[in-house]
Formats: sequence, C-alpha cells, structure tokens
Amino acid sequence: MQKILNYILKGQGLGVKFLILLAVVMSLVVAVVVKVKGNDFVPYAQQVADQMLPIKVENGMVVKPHN
Repeated sequence: MQKILNYILKGQGLGVKFLILLAVVMSLVVAVVVKVKGNDFVPYAQQVADQMLPIKVENGMVVKPHN
C-alpha cells in the first residue's frame, strides 16, 4: 500500500495527482448541487412514487391494497 501512495504522491509523468484532484473537485461540485437542488425534486419524486405505488395508510395500517 505504501508503494501505491508513494507512486501517487511522488510519481512523475501520468498526471495522476491532477486526475485525483479533478475527481475530488467534481465530486464536491456534484455534492453541493445535489444538496442545494435536492429539495426541488422531492415533489416530483413523490408524484412518481404515488403513481407507481398506490398505497393508502390510515391510522398506521395499510388499507389499500388489501392483500
């Protein structure tokens, strides 16, 4: 494992450090976008779930479907 870490940190020529940095930056950007815009997709996801899963709950008991 130490050889791999040394290659990544001290290696020359392939730009592995830049690829790792790019992957970290892009994952942070995607995480921030999902965190900010995620609440906007909840109503849409709820509509899709209501169409696919017609379940009715009353008093903590599933009423529909009967079986």
